[in-house]
Amino acid sequence: MAAVGKAVGLAPAAVLWYYPTKDDLLAAVLDKIFRETHRSIERDPIIGGDPHRELVAFLDRLRPYRHLHRAAYERMEHSVAVRDAYLQLQDWTEQRLLAVVDKHAPPDADRQLITDAAHVFLEGILISVRHLDRPVTDYIDMIAYAAIGVAAARAASHAD
Repeated sequence: MAAVGKAVGLAPAAVLWYYPTKDDLLAAVLDKIFRETHRSIERDPIIGGDPHRELVAFLDRLRPYRHLHRAAYERMEHSVAVRDAYLQLQDWTEQRLLAVVDKHAPPDADRQLITDAAHVFLEGILISVRHLDRPVTDYIDMIAYAAIGVAAARAASHAD
């Protein structure tokens, strides 16, 4: 309980008082990690304001917490608190990836398709236990350029 209390900023004895279920505790830990990580990234003078750099830095910094993301993913359908915490994190990452794609995608690109693909891709990065031998930026670039290419090709085929 001491480690859990420290992780959420509470005295160990207060943990059960504030978090009656494990799901509530998991949601609080995820929320704290998310808030602290994205705030530090957005305030960084080199990274902040650049969606690509923000996303890469965020995913790199969250890598040690993959086991928590997997647990949250499995608990989302059973807990509103976990779902809300996880979806907030997921939305932030998607917005960054979509900002990267939007810079280069044609104006009539199927944004819903790109959003759905981004969601599935980022979900996999967040919860996968597979060891990645490449830097996260390689995967972000690959999915962004793939989405841009497909969007451009679809737009061109609909123009004919």
